Amino acid sequence: MSRWLTPETPLEARIRALVMAADHQRLGAIDRLVEAGTPVDAVDAEFGRQALRLAAQNGRRVSVRRQLTHGADPNLRDEQGRTALDLCRPEHRYLDSPGHDEVEAILKPLIAD
Repeated sequence: MSRWLTPETPLEARIRALVMAADHQRLGAIDRLVEAGTPVDAVDAEFGRQALRLAAQNGRRVSVRRQLTHGADPNLRDEQGRTALDLCRPEHRYLDSPGHDEVEAILKPLIAD
């Protein structure tokens, strides 16, 4: 493990790091955090962000795929009832990215009716 991730790293710090790694498509960091026991579906208590939903909202297709391989649940909803798929659609996007269409194609078949 590197210096930034140790057994003493608090859970909230790891969750926040996972959210940031997902948004910036830092695949190695995502892998290390999940392998260190960071819950892939956890919500950052301070900012209310969840890694898969943020990555989807910002069109981070590579990050979305990696989180799904780690067992992220695309059916989880935020406090307003939105899934990661909902957030990747134009009305909820924070950034405009060419990755949004691919994120939608990845998530659409995984969403329960």
